[in-house]
Amino acid sequence: MESSTLPIHNPAERLLIILQRCSQDKTDETVQTVFSRAMEVENDPDSVQKGLIQLLQLIYHIEDQLQYFPSRKQSSYKELMKQIKDELISVFSRLEMSWSNSFLEPLNSPDWLALHWLSSCVEDVEQIYLSKEDLNRLREEILGLIQMIEDSKITQGFKQFLLIKLNEVLEALNKFYIVGYNGLRKEILATLTEVGINQVEGEDKETKNNISQKLCEFLTKIVPEKAQKINPLISLPVNVYKLAEMFTNNNFLPPGN
Repeated sequence: MESSTLPIHNPAERLLIILQRCSQDKTDETVQTVFSRAMEVENDPDSVQKGLIQLLQLIYHIEDQLQYFPSRKQSSYKELMKQIKDELISVFSRLEMSWSNSFLEPLNSPDWLALHWLSSCVEDVEQIYLSKEDLNRLREEILGLIQMIEDSKITQGFKQFLLIKLNEVLEALNKFYIVGYNGLRKEILATLTEVGINQVEGEDKETKNNISQKLCEFLTKIVPEKAQKINPLISLPVNVYKLAEMFTNNNFLPPGN
């Protein structure tokens, strides 16, 4: 379900675009074909079912964030998510139906009121999730670090280890719409820990320290300030700085700048 044409920063917007594509499709093809096209997955039962499961996961991620909305919006959006969820669950048993079948309403109707309210939800989620600009900036920084390591003269073993770890962070950024801040936080902390404790025979200590320092600086700033204000549970700096301090005291990370 990964595609550059679908937004990766906002789960509500990704859900909305897919549902809008479906609702505006006027073909007589099967439900499976319409959803495969909207979700940009292969047109086969397994791929479409996996895509539908990810759509349900998007809803669960949105529901997790409702606690940070005003109470009146919480109840409205909870009902909205339930309505969309119920409609998507019904699709699993209708994949071979014709999309123009009247029994598929409101999914095949561009006038489905849920789409209007989901548009409002997209705007609210935008306030608590990464913006497109933030996400693109972070991805570019990670890609820059990957290129720096690929061009470096460090030992092949350490280089391969670092590239694997950075590509895991990049994957979390590319799947931000599904992993959210908690998944990103988990990947960041795991990466910082493993880089700090990794010992490579024959590796130049100064080179390793320089790279580790750059990684530490990047990983401590990756979660934007607005997310920390809204949900202190996903704030990274305190935990990461304590972790970095522990490594520094054990000479795993360099002191100073």
